Amino acid sequence: MLALQPELVLLGTGARQVFPAAAFMAGFLRKGVGIEVMDNAAAARTYNLLASEGRRVLAPEMIALDQLVEQITDAIRHVIDDRGVTVTIERPMPVVVSDRIALEQILSNLIENATKYRHPSRPAEVHVSAQETPGRVIVAVRDNGRGIDPRDHQRIFDLFRRSGQQDQPGEGIGLAHVRALAYRLGGTISVESQLGEGATFFVSIPSTLSIAPPPQESA
Repeated sequence: MLALQPELVLLGTGARQVFPAAAFMAGFLRKGVGIEVMDNAAAARTYNLLASEGRRVLAPEMIALDQLVEQITDAIRHVIDDRGVTVTIERPMPVVVSDRIALEQILSNLIENATKYRHPSRPAEVHVSAQETPGRVIVAVRDNGRGIDPRDHQRIFDLFRRSGQQDQPGEGIGLAHVRALAYRLGGTISVESQLGEGATFFVSIPSTLSIAPPPQESA
């Protein structure tokens, strides 16, 4: 039986979201006006994953973004091919100093999501690019899929919230996790989209992640 931490705190999500274990295990997923009950074991695994990630110590290292994106697409190549999606990577991409695990989770989620919600009338395409601005790097993941209603542009980043027709598997957790990870890296995430016109997710992170030293104990 999976043990739960007493509460889950998603830090850096704007309004500090605290979910007591008992409430989380109830597993309520809001899907439009409907409610679906999660499997308890799946809820426990997800809960503990998010809780442990929030406690993990970040480890900045030099990361070539184009190499990281290529590794991610190679890892999910079977999914990309099964869905008939063409993924292109714009090179060169900047090099950043950041936490590899967090950045890989962010981009893996966004790229896999971009392959999921395809438009029925055109071949699915995903394009990943990045550009430098003073002190920051902005990574863009663009698709030509169904698009997202502008009224949902903020709510999709909330825990257990999804947008549009729910004909693909998912629990409304991925983008909330991505936002929490981006904030841990000192970054932000946003989306530009219209229904029927695809979507572009932008992740802005510092070029160099700074880790504050632990506070010194007073004598």
